[in-house]
Amino acid sequence: MNIDVAATAQNDFTVAGATLCKARGDFDATVDFNLPTWPKGDGIWVMLQVTGTAFNVYRVTWQFQPSQQYGVFLPPVGTTLPATGTSGTLRLSRNGDIFTGYYLDGRDWVPIISGVGPTDDASLTLAVGNISAASAFLGLPATVTFDDFHVFADRIVCP
Repeated sequence: MNIDVAATAQNDFTVAGATLCKARGDFDATVDFNLPTWPKGDGIWVMLQVTGTAFNVYRVTWQFQPSQQYGVFLPPVGTTLPATGTSGTLRLSRNGDIFTGYYLDGRDWVPIISGVGPTDDASLTLAVGNISAASAFLGLPATVTFDDFHVFADRIVCP
């Protein structure tokens, strides 16, 4: 999936694609991303999230220091770690009611944070967007590509 963010995009935009099928029980989802055009401090998030919730793992470029970060938000808590480079892999897993967000560093998964979350069937979403309450969109064009998206689960249920 390729997403081009135009300079004319407004604050709080979201471009996303969600799975029709849902993960039941424990799951482990991963996605690779590339950032061919990724202006520093532009206020853009690249996310892997549970559809319809705020449970997500992300890569962001914003006006704060460090301006490039990985993060996880598992309501009501979240945290970030410094990021580098123009590509990476995000991972979101659920074991029972415990969610954990990771990023891949070389061959090692780096856990960012874990927290308690919902256990109902989960659709997953790949998204690019802005959350102006955290960091305004600066209006610089960007390009994000997603590749190699996988979901492993106890069971996959489809409509």
